[in-house]
Amino acid sequence: VLASRGSLDRVLPESNRNILYSLILPPVSTRVRDDLAGKSRLQGDEIKQALTGNSETRWRSSPDGKAVIVSAATPVWVDNEVRGVVMVEESSSGIQMLRRNAMVSLFNKTILIFVVVTTLLLFFATRLSSRIKRLSQQADAAIDEHGRVVGKFQADVSEDEIGELSRNYASMLERLREYNHYLEKMAGRLSHEFRTPIAVVQSSLEQLQSAEPEDDSQQYLARAKQGMDRLNLILTRLSEATRLEQAMQSAEKEETDINELLRNCTEGYRLAYPETKFELSELDSHLNSIIAPDLFVQMLDKLISNAVDFSASDKAIQLKLDANKDHWQLAVINYGSVLPADMEDQLFNSMISVRLQKSDNAPHLGLGLYIVRLIAEYLGGKVTAINLPDGTGVRFTVDLPVLRN
Repeated sequence: VLASRGSLDRVLPESNRNILYSLILPPVSTRVRDDLAGKSRLQGDEIKQALTGNSETRWRSSPDGKAVIVSAATPVWVDNEVRGVVMVEESSSGIQMLRRNAMVSLFNKTILIFVVVTTLLLFFATRLSSRIKRLSQQADAAIDEHGRVVGKFQADVSEDEIGELSRNYASMLERLREYNHYLEKMAGRLSHEFRTPIAVVQSSLEQLQSAEPEDDSQQYLARAKQGMDRLNLILTRLSEATRLEQAMQSAEKEETDINELLRNCTEGYRLAYPETKFELSELDSHLNSIIAPDLFVQMLDKLISNAVDFSASDKAIQLKLDANKDHWQLAVINYGSVLPADMEDQLFNSMISVRLQKSDNAPHLGLGLYIVRLIAEYLGGKVTAINLPDGTGVRFTVDLPVLRN
């Protein structure tokens, strides 16, 4: 050994040292015992290989077994002869410290990401649970112990699933509110409808009881019969929707010529309502579709009856048929009174009526247009009602799909 420089003992920077890392990471020795330090001659295999002109490396453990020492030897050439060897040694302490620091950095980043993700999940779960709790409280406060809708439900405007559920709750409670409102008024409405025929029957019977034998009693009998007929009509209309649902279960659909069906119906309406004009706008081509003719005619009867009640006497009721590739439409237009602004979406609900006064003595319980909606939905379509743009009347449109065999 002609010269030696440096030492395997190095002061290595060590950061992030704490009890946790000391327990889970192996310790790094900063002092390494070198068995070759201070020797005047070296006889290792790498030295022998370097003296023959070949570079060589060797790994060996330190005498205390706490580190691994790697040595590399390379020959020194002078005039194409090997005159000496340069050997460099390094211990594994630096590598261990780099590995330890890398593990510490990985642990720190993992813990940081875990804390951030956990915080975000806790925030999301807390917000989610608070929204669900608020939704539950609003739904509970909206209905009292008797089942009546008494509170105002504030729908959530968010676009997620909870917002959609909140809007569905608001829509459902609004429908329940309208239905409860009708139920509250139904007793008064039925009482009003029953009062007149009952009074007619009662007064007629009283007149018959007090009439002299020579008096003409046929008039009182006729009045009593009219009252009973009206009571029977009211009961019939009350059960009409239920009977319709039963009829739809057994109705048979068949391919029908829509143009011919409308022509026949229009001629029938002209005979049934001689004081009202009817105008039918047909298609130039034939239109066939699979429908239940009886139910369709019943639906059209309700629309025409409603149009006659609200139509001006000097205006004709128009029936317009239009079709495209997939759908066909039937519009019933009556010129006269218009719909209130807030009733266009509720008009086809059960027991809804906008009649301010009766044009005849027949009872009106708000079931006609509800039956129209039931039949339209059964036929696979929908019905809408809008005021005409110029405010001169109302347009009812039945939109049905074109179905063929």
